Amino acid sequence: MAQNILGSFHPIDKSTWSRAAYFDHYQNDTVCTYSITANLQITRLLDLLKQRGKKLFPALIYMTAKVFNAHREFKMHMLSDGTVGYFDAIHPYFTYFHKDDETFSDIWLAYCEDFSAFHDAYLHAVCEYGNKKGLYSKENKPVNSFLVSCLPWLSFTSVDLQMTYPKKINLLPLTVFGKYFAQAGEILIPLSVHVHHSVCDGFHTSRFFCEMQRLADELSF
Repeated sequence: MAQNILGSFHPIDKSTWSRAAYFDHYQNDTVCTYSITANLQITRLLDLLKQRGKKLFPALIYMTAKVFNAHREFKMHMLSDGTVGYFDAIHPYFTYFHKDDETFSDIWLAYCEDFSAFHDAYLHAVCEYGNKKGLYSKENKPVNSFLVSCLPWLSFTSVDLQMTYPKKINLLPLTVFGKYFAQAGEILIPLSVHVHHSVCDGFHTSRFFCEMQRLADELSF
């Protein structure tokens, strides 16, 4: 699979980077990734999407990309020579499930601010690549891409990912949505985010969840 960057990469001068000591600690002394899972309240979001004739999963992918792209800590990357920096943008890829043989394929999308255009791009990608089997049904996935997966069969309370990346360290986040459910008159959906502690602390992941909830509440897209 070809490696390309959809956008630009910006190196960071570690001698002036306020996070340099934390980065080195969680890369070398205590190598640490972690996951946090919380529920999003999506009652109003579902109503609006129904009114607009839009699907939930592309909306969730869009919301995730919008929040991640607003904050540098979610766009970090380390080159093979050890250079640390960030992308000006990151782009989502999502898992598409094949019911006939119970496998899945990854399909990537270029992120754009316009939700309707993004939603249309999602539908087009599913139509074009949804029937293609293999791990990567759409080729040339950018290196500056992050995964949005979904387990629509299970309303989980936690996701623990054991991940090893040979010959490289992945700093980009990973998200997993679960099956939504009703509770106390509201609709909730579990969301798990997996990050590398060298670039992302609990404060940053907490802000991610708060901003995701704000998007779902304000319906401002």
